[in-house]
Amino acid sequence: MFKKLFQLIVFSSLLISFNTAVAGENIKFVLDFQPASILVADDIDDFALSSRSGYIVEYVDGNALWTPSLKAGVGFNVNKMISMDVTAGLGYLVGGEVLSAPFYLVDVSANFKLGKAITLGPHLSYIMIDELEWDGVSDADFGDTSGIAGGLAVTAGHEKMSFSLSVDVVSLDEVDVEGRNGWHASQPSMDLSGWMVNMGIKMKF
Repeated sequence: MFKKLFQLIVFSSLLISFNTAVAGENIKFVLDFQPASILVADDIDDFALSSRSGYIVEYVDGNALWTPSLKAGVGFNVNKMISMDVTAGLGYLVGGEVLSAPFYLVDVSANFKLGKAITLGPHLSYIMIDELEWDGVSDADFGDTSGIAGGLAVTAGHEKMSFSLSVDVVSLDEVDVEGRNGWHASQPSMDLSGWMVNMGIKMKF
């Protein structure tokens, strides 16, 4: 986990340094808070862990995961019509009644001004999910996973504070699963890929 976090910090620092050099005095601090974020992982529903006797079985209930996040970084104007933001931060994944994990992400977005109060543009995130846990009586080891999420993002409001919404496609490496102490997984890996909707507030200072 610490190695991945260090890589994330270094990568973010390089991006921020590059953007600072390009943007000069146009650079602004960005804070992006997305408390209403849902990841729909199509293939996790009914994933199960069962005891050796088979009398105890625990399932993932549904395929929707709550994924709130907080990111901070920099933004700058490319020209009068386009701005870019580079942010990095952390979040927490929880859902299916049994799954939970922290995650880290770096995001790059381009914002095209459609008016004084609205922007629209693509964005791309690199996501790392560490220490996935099963919150039940079952005993199993879950591997880490990482991947990308990309889609369209829209903001509406004042430049200093605006409502943000994005709809993304998420592609993650499969999570290796290994049962312990007599517990067995219904499949050797879990795929958290799917699609995501993020809603929140973006602030620029």
